[in-house]
Amino acid sequence: MKTPLSLTLHFSTDHRIELTQSEFAHSGHSSPLVCVRGKTKGAYRNAGTFQWSTGVRGVCLLAIKTVLSSSSNDTMHEPCIVGEKDTLAASLDYAISKQPDWLSDMFGLDTIGNCFAKRLFMRTNAERKRPGPVAVAFNAHLLQPDCIHITLDGKTVRDNDTLLIIAEQAQRQQKTLKRKKLASDITKLAKGSYTCAQAG
Repeated sequence: MKTPLSLTLHFSTDHRIELTQSEFAHSGHSSPLVCVRGKTKGAYRNAGTFQWSTGVRGVCLLAIKTVLSSSSNDTMHEPCIVGEKDTLAASLDYAISKQPDWLSDMFGLDTIGNCFAKRLFMRTNAERKRPGPVAVAFNAHLLQPDCIHITLDGKTVRDNDTLLIIAEQAQRQQKTLKRKKLASDITKLAKGSYTCAQAG
């Protein structure tokens, strides 16, 4: 029996809420693929690397939306991200097509050397070859929502309010985040007072 795929995303609030490490496990590898943030792997000899790019943010947003959709038993909305030019959905779509190093580091290669992400993600209007937005989702036959895990500062995140905060931060496109808003988010997070209304 094959081991089910699993994806774990580790976030930190050290300076702002960002992804610091990912772990992807599937039957093609004897141990999970570890990917750490940075230009070099440093102390992690067997790890891949990524930077906090819009493509990586797209992976994070999609993972969180998939978990949220599952936890709310929402059958009316697909667990996918949708967007046109200069959106996280478009950036992830571009990465899936071009197969940059970070995507291969994060999700590995298949048996013939292609980036496994080509199978892991499902796309509608890939590369926006026709008018309208692109939509990206995980292949539910390969990665189930309950096999996606999110941690924040070393603790597993299970409540929707915290997931919404992380998703909101992932969607911020500007290079310099508004410090006051971010500090307020983190303070509310620590106090457990953030609500769905505030996060929406």
